[in-house]
Amino acid sequence: MNVGKRLKTIRKIEKYTKKEMITALKINSGELEIYENKGDNIPLNTLQRISKKHKEYAYWLITGKIDPPKHINPFIKKRMKFKII
Repeated sequence: MNVGKRLKTIRKIEKYTKKEMITALKINSGELEIYENKGDNIPLNTLQRISKKHKEYAYWLITGKIDPPKHINPFIKKRMKFKII
């Protein structure tokens, strides 16, 4: 799974509409489509915006790996019944 697919996964797990994600990332709709579908050349400042808002996804978003404590894969979060602190 590339970074664009992970970005799309975060949007879906967090139940953001495309419009909400576009606003949060300060990009236009065409950019979101390119990022989510191609997953390449996503500017660092765009990745930083989503990582600041959802710190628990930062490591996974960039690397595709689950490693540091409190950094989780959103597929795991989806199945969890409690909120991560």
